[in-house]
Amino acid sequence: MSISTKHLYKTRVLYYLLIPLLTLFSANLYAQTTFTDGDIAFTRYNSDDETFSFVFLVDVTATTEFFITDEGWNGTGFYSNESTIKFVVNSAISAGDECHVTCGTLSYTMTSATSPLTLSSVGTFHPNTGNMLGTFGDNLFAYQSGPTVIAGINGDNGISGSSGNAWFTSAASSTNGSVIPTGKSNASDGFIGLFPNGLNSEVDNARYKSGSLHTGDKAALLAELMDYTKWEFDNGTPYSASSTVFTVTGLVTPVSASITAQTNVSCSGGLNGSLTATATDGSANFDYAWSNGSITSNTASTTNTISSLSATTYTVTITDDDGNTATASATITQPTALVSSASVTSALDCNGDTDA
Repeated sequence: MSISTKHLYKTRVLYYLLIPLLTLFSANLYAQTTFTDGDIAFTRYNSDDETFSFVFLVDVTATTEFFITDEGWNGTGFYSNESTIKFVVNSAISAGDECHVTCGTLSYTMTSATSPLTLSSVGTFHPNTGNMLGTFGDNLFAYQSGPTVIAGINGDNGISGSSGNAWFTSAASSTNGSVIPTGKSNASDGFIGLFPNGLNSEVDNARYKSGSLHTGDKAALLAELMDYTKWEFDNGTPYSASSTVFTVTGLVTPVSASITAQTNVSCSGGLNGSLTATATDGSANFDYAWSNGSITSNTASTTNTISSLSATTYTVTITDDDGNTATASATITQPTALVSSASVTSALDCNGDTDA
Protein backbone atom coordinates (compact mmCIF):
# COMPACT_ATOMS: atom_id res chain seq x y z
CA MET A 1 0.00 0.00 0.00
CA SER A 2 1.49 3.38 -1.01
CA ILE A 3 1.96 6.21 1.49
CA SER A 4 -0.81 8.29 -0.17
CA THR A 5 -3.22 5.33 -0.04
CA LYS A 6 -2.46 4.72 3.63
CA HIS A 7 -3.05 8.41 4.37
CA LEU A 8 -6.42 8.33 2.58
CA TYR A 9 -7.40 5.16 4.47
CA LYS A 10 -6.52 6.65 7.86
CA THR A 11 -8.40 9.85 7.03
CA ARG A 12 -11.54 7.93 6.10
CA VAL A 13 -11.36 5.80 9.27
CA LEU A 14 -11.00 8.91 11.42
CA TYR A 15 -13.92 10.51 9.56
CA TYR A 16 -16.23 7.58 10.28
CA LEU A 17 -15.18 7.50 13.94
CA LEU A 18 -15.82 11.19 14.52
CA ILE A 19 -19.00 11.72 12.49
CA PRO A 20 -21.33 9.82 14.87
CA LEU A 21 -20.01 11.90 17.75
CA LEU A 22 -20.35 15.16 15.89
CA THR A 23 -23.67 14.69 14.15
CA LEU A 24 -25.84 12.84 16.64
CA PHE A 25 -26.44 16.17 18.24
CA SER A 26 -29.65 18.08 18.49
CA ALA A 27 -30.12 21.65 19.54
CA ASN A 28 -32.90 21.52 22.09
CA LEU A 29 -34.02 25.08 21.64
CA TYR A 30 -37.03 26.51 23.44
CA ALA A 31 -38.99 28.78 21.17
CA GLN A 32 -40.81 31.74 22.63
CA THR A 33 -44.06 31.06 24.40
CA THR A 34 -47.04 31.43 22.09
CA PHE A 35 -49.81 32.79 24.27
CA THR A 36 -53.44 31.80 24.00
CA ASP A 37 -56.43 33.71 25.36
CA GLY A 38 -56.20 34.17 29.09
CA ASP A 39 -52.53 33.25 29.51
CA ILE A 40 -52.17 36.85 30.66
CA ALA A 41 -54.86 38.62 32.70
CA PHE A 42 -55.00 42.24 33.81
CA THR A 43 -55.28 42.80 37.57
CA ARG A 44 -55.06 46.59 38.01
CA TYR A 45 -56.02 49.61 35.95
CA ASN A 46 -55.41 53.24 36.97
CA SER A 47 -56.26 56.05 34.58
CA ASP A 48 -55.39 58.71 37.15
CA ASP A 49 -51.67 57.86 37.45
CA GLU A 50 -51.25 55.67 34.36
CA THR A 51 -50.24 52.45 36.08
CA PHE A 52 -51.48 48.92 35.50
CA SER A 53 -50.76 45.33 36.48
CA PHE A 54 -51.16 41.90 34.91
CA VAL A 55 -50.48 38.32 35.97
CA PHE A 56 -48.94 35.47 33.99
CA LEU A 57 -51.14 32.38 34.31
CA VAL A 58 -48.66 30.15 32.44
CA ASP A 59 -44.90 29.67 32.58
CA VAL A 60 -43.14 31.89 30.05
CA THR A 61 -39.84 31.07 28.34
CA ALA A 62 -37.01 33.45 27.63
CA THR A 63 -37.05 35.22 24.22
CA THR A 64 -40.85 35.60 24.37
CA GLU A 65 -42.11 38.93 23.07
CA PHE A 66 -45.49 40.56 23.52
CA PHE A 67 -47.05 44.02 23.50
CA ILE A 68 -49.49 46.00 25.61
CA THR A 69 -51.27 48.97 24.07
CA ASP A 70 -54.01 51.39 24.97
CA GLU A 71 -55.00 51.73 21.32
CA GLY A 72 -58.69 51.01 20.80
CA TRP A 73 -59.82 48.16 18.55
CA ASN A 74 -61.90 49.46 15.64
CA GLY A 75 -63.38 46.13 14.58
CA THR A 76 -60.58 45.02 12.26
CA GLY A 77 -57.43 46.36 13.90
CA PHE A 78 -55.96 48.92 16.27
CA TYR A 79 -56.22 52.67 15.93
CA SER A 80 -52.83 54.39 15.73
CA ASN A 81 -52.68 57.50 17.85
CA GLU A 82 -51.73 56.30 21.33
CA SER A 83 -49.03 54.27 23.05
CA THR A 84 -47.69 50.72 22.87
CA ILE A 85 -45.13 49.02 25.10
CA LYS A 86 -43.05 46.10 23.87
CA PHE A 87 -42.09 43.46 26.45
CA VAL A 88 -39.12 41.15 25.86
CA VAL A 89 -38.65 38.25 28.28
CA ASN A 90 -34.94 37.86 29.05
CA SER A 91 -35.27 35.04 31.57
CA ALA A 92 -38.03 32.56 32.30
CA ILE A 93 -41.09 33.75 34.23
CA SER A 94 -43.12 31.44 36.45
CA ALA A 95 -46.89 31.28 36.32
CA GLY A 96 -48.39 33.42 39.05
CA ASP A 97 -45.82 36.18 38.81
CA GLU A 98 -47.49 39.58 38.59
CA CYS A 99 -46.05 42.57 36.74
CA HIS A 100 -46.76 46.14 37.86
CA VAL A 101 -46.08 48.80 35.22
CA THR A 102 -45.60 52.56 35.59
CA CYS A 103 -46.18 54.07 32.17
CA GLY A 104 -44.64 57.50 32.83
CA THR A 105 -41.20 56.05 33.56
CA LEU A 106 -41.58 52.91 31.43
CA SER A 107 -40.60 50.85 34.46
CA TYR A 108 -41.96 47.80 36.26
CA THR A 109 -41.70 45.60 39.32
CA MET A 110 -42.51 41.91 39.76
CA THR A 111 -44.00 40.23 42.81
CA SER A 112 -41.09 37.79 42.58
CA ALA A 113 -38.66 40.73 42.97
CA THR A 114 -36.91 39.63 39.77
CA SER A 115 -36.17 41.65 36.63
CA PRO A 116 -36.90 39.33 33.70
CA LEU A 117 -38.24 41.92 31.25
CA THR A 118 -37.07 44.68 28.97
CA LEU A 119 -39.64 47.36 28.14
CA SER A 120 -39.55 49.77 25.21
CA SER A 121 -41.93 52.22 23.56
CA VAL A 122 -42.98 51.22 20.04
CA GLY A 123 -46.25 53.14 19.67
CA THR A 124 -47.19 56.46 18.11
CA PHE A 125 -46.51 58.27 21.39
CA HIS A 126 -44.14 57.45 24.22
CA PRO A 127 -46.02 56.50 27.40
CA ASN A 128 -44.24 59.28 29.31
CA THR A 129 -46.32 61.86 27.44
CA GLY A 130 -49.40 60.96 29.51
CA ASN A 131 -50.95 59.22 26.54
CA MET A 132 -51.09 55.61 27.76
CA LEU A 133 -54.25 55.64 29.87
CA GLY A 134 -55.00 59.27 30.63
CA THR A 135 -55.95 60.29 27.08
CA PHE A 136 -58.67 59.05 24.75
CA GLY A 137 -59.91 55.48 25.21
CA ASP A 138 -59.60 53.80 28.59
CA ASN A 139 -58.60 50.30 27.61
CA LEU A 140 -55.58 48.01 27.42
CA PHE A 141 -54.87 45.05 25.14
CA ALA A 142 -52.12 42.44 25.36
CA TYR A 143 -51.11 40.88 22.06
CA GLN A 144 -48.37 39.12 20.14
CA SER A 145 -47.30 39.71 16.55
CA GLY A 146 -50.05 39.51 14.01
CA PRO A 147 -51.62 41.06 16.00
CA THR A 148 -52.94 38.09 17.98
CA VAL A 149 -54.86 39.65 20.85
CA ILE A 150 -54.74 37.54 24.03
CA ALA A 151 -56.19 39.77 26.77
CA GLY A 152 -58.05 43.02 27.18
CA ILE A 153 -59.48 45.32 29.82
CA ASN A 154 -61.84 48.24 29.25
CA GLY A 155 -62.86 50.86 31.78
CA ASP A 156 -64.95 52.96 29.44
CA ASN A 157 -68.72 53.51 29.62
CA GLY A 158 -69.69 51.08 26.91
CA ILE A 159 -73.08 49.36 27.08
CA SER A 160 -75.55 51.40 29.12
CA GLY A 161 -77.53 49.30 31.57
CA SER A 162 -75.18 46.34 31.22
CA SER A 163 -73.15 45.99 34.39
CA GLY A 164 -69.58 44.82 33.84
CA ASN A 165 -69.58 45.43 30.09
CA ALA A 166 -67.60 48.50 29.08
CA TRP A 167 -67.01 47.43 25.48
CA PHE A 168 -68.65 49.42 22.69
CA THR A 169 -71.09 47.56 20.48
CA SER A 170 -69.67 49.07 17.28
CA ALA A 171 -66.52 50.87 16.29
CA ALA A 172 -66.35 54.32 17.84
CA SER A 173 -66.54 57.32 15.54
CA SER A 174 -63.34 58.55 17.23
CA THR A 175 -60.53 56.75 18.98
CA ASN A 176 -61.83 57.20 22.54
CA GLY A 177 -63.52 53.84 22.71
CA SER A 178 -63.07 50.22 21.73
CA VAL A 179 -65.07 47.23 20.60
CA ILE A 180 -64.01 43.79 21.74
CA PRO A 181 -62.02 41.93 19.02
CA THR A 182 -63.92 39.46 16.85
CA GLY A 183 -64.21 36.05 18.43
CA LYS A 184 -63.66 37.34 21.98
CA SER A 185 -66.33 37.54 24.66
CA ASN A 186 -66.66 39.90 27.59
CA ALA A 187 -65.94 38.41 31.02
CA SER A 188 -64.23 35.42 29.43
CA ASP A 189 -60.69 34.16 28.75
CA GLY A 190 -58.85 37.34 29.63
CA PHE A 191 -61.28 39.98 28.34
CA ILE A 192 -63.19 42.08 30.88
CA GLY A 193 -65.14 45.32 30.72
CA LEU A 194 -65.10 47.23 34.03
CA PHE A 195 -68.39 49.14 34.06
CA PRO A 196 -69.45 48.56 37.69
CA ASN A 197 -73.14 49.38 37.53
CA GLY A 198 -73.87 50.00 33.86
CA LEU A 199 -75.57 53.32 34.59
CA ASN A 200 -73.08 55.93 35.76
CA SER A 201 -70.02 57.13 33.90
CA GLU A 202 -66.81 55.20 33.80
CA VAL A 203 -64.64 54.72 36.91
CA ASP A 204 -61.02 55.79 36.59
CA ASN A 205 -59.28 53.25 38.81
CA ALA A 206 -59.87 49.57 39.49
CA ARG A 207 -58.05 46.62 41.07
CA TYR A 208 -58.70 42.92 41.54
CA LYS A 209 -59.43 42.58 45.25
CA SER A 210 -56.70 41.17 47.47
CA GLY A 211 -59.38 39.03 49.14
CA SER A 212 -60.50 37.47 45.86
CA LEU A 213 -59.19 34.09 44.74
CA HIS A 214 -55.41 34.02 44.27
CA THR A 215 -54.72 30.28 44.39
CA GLY A 216 -56.10 27.78 41.88
CA ASP A 217 -55.65 26.43 38.39
CA LYS A 218 -55.77 28.72 35.37
CA ALA A 219 -59.47 28.17 34.71
CA ALA A 220 -60.49 28.88 38.30
CA LEU A 221 -58.40 32.03 38.52
CA LEU A 222 -59.65 33.31 35.16
CA ALA A 223 -63.26 32.81 36.23
CA GLU A 224 -62.67 35.09 39.24
CA LEU A 225 -60.54 37.63 37.38
CA MET A 226 -63.26 37.99 34.74
CA ASP A 227 -65.95 38.69 37.36
CA TYR A 228 -66.19 42.46 37.87
CA THR A 229 -67.78 41.94 41.31
CA LYS A 230 -64.37 40.61 42.45
CA TRP A 231 -62.84 44.00 41.70
CA GLU A 232 -62.80 47.27 43.65
CA PHE A 233 -63.31 50.73 42.12
CA ASP A 234 -62.37 54.31 42.97
CA ASN A 235 -62.97 57.35 40.80
CA GLY A 236 -60.48 59.60 42.57
CA THR A 237 -57.60 57.64 44.05
CA PRO A 238 -55.37 55.23 42.11
CA TYR A 239 -54.77 51.80 43.60
CA SER A 240 -51.30 50.67 44.60
CA ALA A 241 -49.94 47.35 43.39
CA SER A 242 -51.35 44.43 45.35
CA SER A 243 -48.98 42.45 47.56
CA THR A 244 -51.14 39.31 47.47
CA VAL A 245 -49.31 36.58 45.58
CA PHE A 246 -50.93 34.42 42.89
CA THR A 247 -50.30 30.67 42.94
CA VAL A 248 -51.23 28.75 39.79
CA THR A 249 -51.78 25.02 40.22
CA GLY A 250 -52.14 22.20 37.67
CA LEU A 251 -49.42 23.48 35.38
CA VAL A 252 -48.07 21.48 32.44
CA THR A 253 -44.29 21.55 31.91
CA PRO A 254 -43.50 23.27 28.58
CA VAL A 255 -42.85 20.96 25.64
CA SER A 256 -39.22 20.29 24.69
CA ALA A 257 -37.83 18.70 21.53
CA SER A 258 -34.87 16.44 20.81
CA ILE A 259 -33.54 14.30 17.97
CA THR A 260 -33.39 10.77 19.38
CA ALA A 261 -32.41 8.71 16.33
CA GLN A 262 -30.35 9.51 13.25
CA THR A 263 -29.24 7.57 10.18
CA ASN A 264 -26.73 9.26 7.90
CA VAL A 265 -26.57 8.84 4.11
CA SER A 266 -24.56 5.71 3.28
CA CYS A 267 -23.18 6.80 -0.11
CA SER A 268 -22.29 10.24 -1.40
CA GLY A 269 -25.33 11.81 -3.08
CA GLY A 270 -27.70 9.23 -1.61
CA LEU A 271 -31.20 9.73 -0.20
CA ASN A 272 -31.42 7.21 2.64
CA GLY A 273 -30.92 9.37 5.72
CA SER A 274 -33.53 9.56 8.46
CA LEU A 275 -34.28 11.42 11.70
CA THR A 276 -36.64 10.79 14.60
CA ALA A 277 -37.77 13.53 16.96
CA THR A 278 -39.19 13.09 20.45
CA ALA A 279 -41.42 15.48 22.36
CA THR A 280 -41.02 15.63 26.12
CA ASP A 281 -43.60 17.16 28.49
CA GLY A 282 -46.12 19.61 27.06
CA SER A 283 -49.75 18.77 26.29
CA ALA A 284 -50.30 15.63 24.20
CA ASN A 285 -51.34 15.64 20.52
CA PHE A 286 -48.10 16.92 19.04
CA ASP A 287 -47.63 18.33 15.56
CA TYR A 288 -44.24 17.97 13.83
CA ALA A 289 -43.07 20.40 11.13
CA TRP A 290 -39.76 19.59 9.45
CA SER A 291 -37.65 22.07 7.52
CA ASN A 292 -34.25 22.18 5.84
CA GLY A 293 -34.12 25.82 4.87
CA SER A 294 -34.53 26.66 1.20
CA ILE A 295 -34.63 22.98 0.17
CA THR A 296 -38.20 21.76 0.40
CA SER A 297 -37.84 18.20 -0.88
CA ASN A 298 -37.88 15.32 1.58
CA THR A 299 -39.45 17.44 4.34
CA ALA A 300 -43.13 16.68 3.89
CA SER A 301 -43.45 14.52 6.99
CA THR A 302 -45.77 15.68 9.76
CA THR A 303 -44.87 12.74 12.00
CA ASN A 304 -41.97 12.40 14.38
CA THR A 305 -39.86 10.43 11.87
CA ILE A 306 -38.70 11.68 8.49
CA SER A 307 -36.83 9.54 5.95
CA SER A 308 -35.36 9.52 2.42
CA LEU A 309 -33.15 12.43 3.41
CA SER A 310 -30.18 13.89 1.61
CA ALA A 311 -27.18 15.30 3.44
CA THR A 312 -27.97 18.68 5.02
CA THR A 313 -29.25 20.18 8.28
CA TYR A 314 -32.85 19.60 9.30
CA THR A 315 -34.96 21.33 11.96
CA VAL A 316 -38.16 20.04 13.52
CA THR A 317 -40.67 22.33 15.22
CA ILE A 318 -42.95 20.51 17.65
CA THR A 319 -46.23 22.17 18.63
CA ASP A 320 -48.23 20.77 21.52
CA ASP A 321 -51.97 20.86 22.06
CA ASP A 322 -51.73 24.20 23.89
CA GLY A 323 -49.91 25.86 21.00
CA ASN A 324 -46.49 25.89 22.70
CA THR A 325 -43.51 25.11 20.48
CA ALA A 326 -39.97 23.77 20.75
CA THR A 327 -37.35 23.04 18.09
CA ALA A 328 -34.42 20.67 17.59
CA SER A 329 -31.90 20.32 14.77
CA ALA A 330 -29.49 17.71 13.42
CA THR A 331 -27.21 17.40 10.41
CA ILE A 332 -27.39 14.38 8.11
CA THR A 333 -23.92 13.62 6.71
CA GLN A 334 -22.62 11.55 3.82
CA PRO A 335 -19.27 9.95 2.98
CA THR A 336 -16.78 11.93 0.94
CA ALA A 337 -17.02 10.99 -2.72
CA LEU A 338 -14.16 8.74 -3.79
CA VAL A 339 -11.82 10.20 -6.40
CA SER A 340 -9.83 7.65 -8.42
CA SER A 341 -6.57 8.34 -10.19
CA ALA A 342 -4.14 6.28 -12.28
CA SER A 343 -0.49 6.64 -13.25
CA VAL A 344 1.15 5.08 -16.32
CA THR A 345 4.73 3.83 -16.30
CA SER A 346 6.45 3.38 -19.71
CA ALA A 347 7.95 -0.05 -20.34
CA LEU A 348 11.64 -0.40 -21.11
CA ASP A 349 12.51 -1.21 -24.70
CA CYS A 350 15.15 -3.75 -23.75
CA ASN A 351 16.55 -5.31 -20.64
CA GLY A 352 18.99 -2.92 -19.05
CA ASP A 353 17.67 0.19 -20.85
CA THR A 354 17.07 3.36 -18.82
CA ASP A 355 14.81 5.26 -21.21
CA ALA A 356 11.57 4.71 -19.27
